[in-house]
Amino acid sequence: PKRADTQFLKGQILVAKGNLPAAVAALDEAVAAAPAAAQIRLERAGQLLQTGQNAKARADVDYILSRDPKNVVASYLDMILLVREGKFTEADAILTRLDTVLPRLPRGQFFQALVKANLNQFEAAAEAATRHLARAPQDAEAIRLLAKIEMAARRPDRAVTVLVNAIKAGVNDAETLDMLGRAYAMDGKAPQAAETFQRAADLAPQDPSILTRLATSKLEMGDTKGATSALERSLDMAPKQADA
Repeated sequence: PKRADTQFLKGQILVAKGNLPAAVAALDEAVAAAPAAAQIRLERAGQLLQTGQNAKARADVDYILSRDPKNVVASYLDMILLVREGKFTEADAILTRLDTVLPRLPRGQFFQALVKANLNQFEAAAEAATRHLARAPQDAEAIRLLAKIEMAARRPDRAVTVLVNAIKAGVNDAETLDMLGRAYAMDGKAPQAAETFQRAADLAPQDPSILTRLATSKLEMGDTKGATSALERSLDMAPKQADA
């Protein structure tokens, strides 16, 4: 039971089964048995990130980088931690060093797009997001990120195209519809915005922010009755919304 290799394998099996807490516990045993094994620490750091245990993941990543500063996987995990810490300039520096291997790293170009967007480098962000989506066209988070980038660059028509194509391809969740409604509103298309916000509200009836945006779009169209109804429902759920 104290062998590092068997506990490491057990951890990987538990990850495959979706039992991340038990996987981390097994990997803890593996690290205790072989504290200098980089592969085991990297696996544990990755699973700690998956479970939101950033401080513990940081300890593993820093341990590996202190001994192998050019370790690609450790550098990649370091970049993800920096993104979570809001340190986008430092994350961008790592992405620059990893540029040639980013396409081979899981969601490497997605994180490149996210970092570039937060640095207001919208053209580079859009290019990275587009490259990622060419490899993972059903990645809803990446679709919304690309749409958000286009809207931040004041190109709502492009955001509409991205989101409409995604919805036609089957990405049909409330968050994506909500973003499409905002893109329509930004593009001055109030009727389409109202219709889309209604679809989003139907999928997420307990989301007061969507109802407030639905009310705004209805008000812009002169539908005060519909706007009032949506606002009342929104305020019933979240009474302290100043805008509502």
